[in-house]
Amino acid sequence: MKKMITMVATAWAFAWVGNAETVVASDEKGVWLGPDEIVVASGEKGVWLGPDEIVVAFDEADFALTPPVVEVAQPVVSPVNGTVFTTSSCTVSITCPTEGAAIYYSTNGRTPRANENYRYQGPFTITNTTTILAFAVWGEMESELVEATITKGEPEPLTLKRVLDEAKLGEVTTGGDAEWTPLEDVSAKEGGSFARSGAVGAEQATWMETTVSGRGTLTFWWKTSCEADPRGRYTYDHIVFAVDGETRARLDGETDWRQVSVTFESDGSHVLRWTYSTDDWEEPGYQDCAWVDGVAWTGQAAPSVDATQTTAVPVPFAWLREKYPELNEVAAYEAKAKAKAANGVNTVMEAYVAGFDPRDEQGEFQALIKMVEGKPVVTWRPVLSEAEAAKRVYTTYGKESMGGSWVDLSTLNDTAKAKFRFFKVGVWMK
Repeated sequence: MKKMITMVATAWAFAWVGNAETVVASDEKGVWLGPDEIVVASGEKGVWLGPDEIVVAFDEADFALTPPVVEVAQPVVSPVNGTVFTTSSCTVSITCPTEGAAIYYSTNGRTPRANENYRYQGPFTITNTTTILAFAVWGEMESELVEATITKGEPEPLTLKRVLDEAKLGEVTTGGDAEWTPLEDVSAKEGGSFARSGAVGAEQATWMETTVSGRGTLTFWWKTSCEADPRGRYTYDHIVFAVDGETRARLDGETDWRQVSVTFESDGSHVLRWTYSTDDWEEPGYQDCAWVDGVAWTGQAAPSVDATQTTAVPVPFAWLREKYPELNEVAAYEAKAKAKAANGVNTVMEAYVAGFDPRDEQGEFQALIKMVEGKPVVTWRPVLSEAEAAKRVYTTYGKESMGGSWVDLSTLNDTAKAKFRFFKVGVWMK
């Protein structure tokens, strides 16, 4: 209960009395904390003390009133409602804008109770889709209930680019006698995962390749588990890092993580390749592989294109690198795609579309005809895998005589097709 005190000193225009309330007072400042409001008083008017209570007195010009807490803010759940996490777990925290408010929450879908079993003590971890219900309490007041559902989504595919930890890299490809593998492992240098070289035998090699663009500095971590060349010539099992076909770093032996830093001072696209190769001697006691992790690039992101741009049909760089490992820049890919294939008839781009190896002197696309129950059946070769064939459209044409016109046979039934004697097959990329 508040009481107004009439005082002789005219400068002390207002006074509030606190009964059994917390009072902070000093010679130069007085503060009275009441049940419904907070009065902050300042000035040099002193403090008057009554026999049973404390009175804080101050000049009218120095009066300031802080509004009372009339409601409690809703708790704030982080991450926010609707968040989807694809990692193995997600850390959740809850805060309240009302200072000093206690937070009570549940994760089982039931409304939390305002007791210690539900009281928020700090961040917690969830591993599955969870609905969090929470409210805050300040004094005898409660906030509205807040609800946040955090969903566990399908984990992101573990790819070589993902485990290398640098989004600005171009497409990451792998080849040789075995493919590099992305793996999750607590021994990784960064991010809990790394790239490991493929399992190769004696006198074999396995490579991993990507691109960066422009000028900048590339750093990465690597290590090996193999026999070291005691004379430092790297003629035993070892790994080589090359930029545009030029060796920039080598490593062998049983090592821990070591960092490599390479600076690029020229524009354009740069091809990065890590190659682990073996000699003809299998020394026991080693894992016979290399690891790469924690790649960082300070330059710009690699170009988004991953195929030729100046050919009638875009030819994937990855396909060209598989056929011609010596290619190391975009201009070289473009030129090679336009060049003649080994058969001297088709271009490399046409070999890609048809599906044959451009390095094969006998490579070609053939239409084959056989009669089945008196009707012609047209097939072709090479026969590609289901996945590769799905990228292409094959159309069979026929004509009745040498001087006739070609007709698309896909629109005709078997009876109508029987009158045709000449056939050809066309193939296009979808």
